[in-house]
Amino acid sequence: MWKTVMVGLLSFIIVSASLVGIGYLFNYKLFMFSFYEETAAGVTMGGSVVPLILAIAVSYVVGNAYEKKQQRHNRGAHSN
Repeated sequence: MWKTVMVGLLSFIIVSASLVGIGYLFNYKLFMFSFYEETAAGVTMGGSVVPLILAIAVSYVVGNAYEKKQQRHNRGAHSN
């Protein structure tokens, strides 16, 4: 179980970092996230959460696929 969580977490980190990196590399605002500091109002944030949402979806799919692969592997090992 913990391996599935680690695979999902690792895929989340890789996908979100890649999408944010693509946003900054190509100046694509849909994938950019940044902080803007203002003196009177404190700290304001701006940017998109699209990379995070896409990364959550990808990590869910990858985690489920890994879990199913592990279950098939475990069933195959016990049937011998």
